[in-house]
Amino acid sequence: MIKLNRDQAMAIGALSVLALICVLAVGWSLLARSDAAQELGDNRDLLARLEARRASGANSSGRSGPARAPTAAFVNASTQGQAAAQLQAYFATAVGDQHATLISAGVEPTSREDGPDSIRIQATLDIPCRRCRPCCISSKAALPMYSWTR
Repeated sequence: MIKLNRDQAMAIGALSVLALICVLAVGWSLLARSDAAQELGDNRDLLARLEARRASGANSSGRSGPARAPTAAFVNASTQGQAAAQLQAYFATAVGDQHATLISAGVEPTSREDGPDSIRIQATLDIPCRRCRPCCISSKAALPMYSWTR
């Protein structure tokens, strides 16, 4: 058996710890790469499904204009400002339900293309990356186009 003095034993211990750290770092980087590749594959599958649904929806509907909102989507308010406030409050609640953060929301001025009863809201959201997919998918169902009626 080889006799090691204290300095040699400390050097071998430090080398062993360094080798262990290197092995763990390589393992962690491979795991992170694997997770990223899996998420990329899931996102590509989702994109392909959404594009297929959009293409089939465009072919079956036969119309080129925007869809009309259902009757339940109309906001009853006496002024456009009150309707905008109700819509902003609903949007903040719906975004919060999706575990996202509403950074800012504001009413945009109407343009020529908008009808007199239209309200446009511009919002800035902070959505965690892993939560983007469900929020974007369900936002079409949870946040339909709203219209203000007097």
